[in-house]
Amino acid sequence: MEMHNRIVHRVRASVRIAFVGATQDFEGEAHTVDLSFRGCRANCQQPPPKGTKLQVSLYLPGVDHPVSIALAVIRWVRQGLIGIEFYSIPSSHREQLQAWILRSSYVRLKNTKKAQRVPA
Repeated sequence: MEMHNRIVHRVRASVRIAFVGATQDFEGEAHTVDLSFRGCRANCQQPPPKGTKLQVSLYLPGVDHPVSIALAVIRWVRQGLIGIEFYSIPSSHREQLQAWILRSSYVRLKNTKKAQRVPA
């Protein structure tokens, strides 16, 4: 799916993520390029294969505890990037993730508008 066809808004964000295999012995780390409450695109030096089921922890800046994704799946792997789709997020963690994304979007929009102002 191309970016302009996405239904879910993503924010550009570098967030550290840690993951372990949900059904097989695998663990690793990555940093997101963009993030939504449905998934992320991330840089990963040792990516798991496409289709790997994971448990993911998102270490969101300004949030005391990691957001836990109980089940996520690697949807694609390309040139050091991976696409992760989130399937199962406990409700309190989902709310925390959605609030962080909204705050990040607001701050980015506010900074963009501030930069676009023309001095009088």
